Amino acid sequence: MPDLSGMTYNWNFGETLSSTNTSTAVSPTHWYSSQGPLMLH
Repeated sequence: MPDLSGMTYNWNFGETLSSTNTSTAVSPTHWYSSQGPLMLH
């Protein structure tokens, strides 16, 4: 198994007004403020 210690993560959830819009965690969670379609890029 490769050593992944050099990996970095930069998540952006697309909610610019949210204080939790971004994360550098390996496996982050994010609760969206409203329902609706979600566009993944």
